[in-house]
Amino acid sequence: MSRCSSRRRSLAEVVSCLALLALPAADARGQEPAAPSTCRQGTVSVTGVVADLLSGVPLPGAVVTLRAPAEFVHQIVGQGTAGEGGRYRICVAGVGEDWDAVARLDTLESSPRPVGTDGADTLYIRWSEPVSIRGRVTVQTTGQPVPGARVSIREGRVRAVTDDEGRFAFRGVGGGPLVLETLGLGYAPRTDTVLAASGAEIDLRITLGEEALELEPIVVTARTPPSTRMRGTRQLGMTAEEVDAVLHRSIDFLSLLRRANIPGLLIRGGEGGTGACIEFLRAAGDCAMLQVFVNGVRVSDPHTFVSTIDPVSVREFVVLRPAFAQFQYMGPLTQNGVLDIVLR
Repeated sequence: MSRCSSRRRSLAEVVSCLALLALPAADARGQEPAAPSTCRQGTVSVTGVVADLLSGVPLPGAVVTLRAPAEFVHQIVGQGTAGEGGRYRICVAGVGEDWDAVARLDTLESSPRPVGTDGADTLYIRWSEPVSIRGRVTVQTTGQPVPGARVSIREGRVRAVTDDEGRFAFRGVGGGPLVLETLGLGYAPRTDTVLAASGAEIDLRITLGEEALELEPIVVTARTPPSTRMRGTRQLGMTAEEVDAVLHRSIDFLSLLRRANIPGLLIRGGEGGTGACIEFLRAAGDCAMLQVFVNGVRVSDPHTFVSTIDPVSVREFVVLRPAFAQFQYMGPLTQNGVLDIVLR
């Protein structure tokens, strides 16, 4: 007789049994179920959002777990996966006292947040790495420093004042499109956009013109060089030493990529130089192909390129999962993930 069918049960077992009745079953591949649009009658809907701590960008694919206090360890009473926009919905028979929610993406986990009848607060995971921005403000005509100028980041309401040499710095800023506004007494104000990748270190040169002179704004795109992000919990691939060790047993680049043993990566096709499909998210019919970059330049036909490139020319490569790829490259073309190749 199962624990839920026995007549005498502890309070913790009752809570667990009621919650299990409301949980949707995992699919045939053992993956977490997607967030349901509504909960069936007689159950309670616990909803919320999972987002990056620094930038506030939603994190779809994060697994959210509802927990109830128990004698020794927390007891899982509900679980679901964040969908589009980082939103999740978990259906349970009822919300107990002192329940909390925790979100997890890869090896990273949020702080627990209390759960009430109206859901949980936003669950923040520190997914992106902080961005460091420094720079110098000078006069456009003479190149002299502008002391006392105010530089602010509009999104985070962060401000800095330039020193006597016109220098300023921001640390611990979230990645993403950042709008910088610079104001100096007696100079024309200006607004610049910086596309800051996760973990980037950015050095800016901002020039101010006289009040009557209007300068064109600049757009700066900063991306961490591939060689500095070869290893990490969110990036997988092969270093130059690992490529050299298996190169003699790889007939093409796809076989080299398979030897990296990247969890969840699916490689299809590519036989005889035909177009291959490399994807994390299996699409219905079409291929959710990873975007391919070579030495920092995007490849226009990634399907053919990965099937025909000589593996001997590859020094190292890294594969970024979809969520982290969008932080690193700041563009919709990277929503399926990124394969970043560095040539010899």
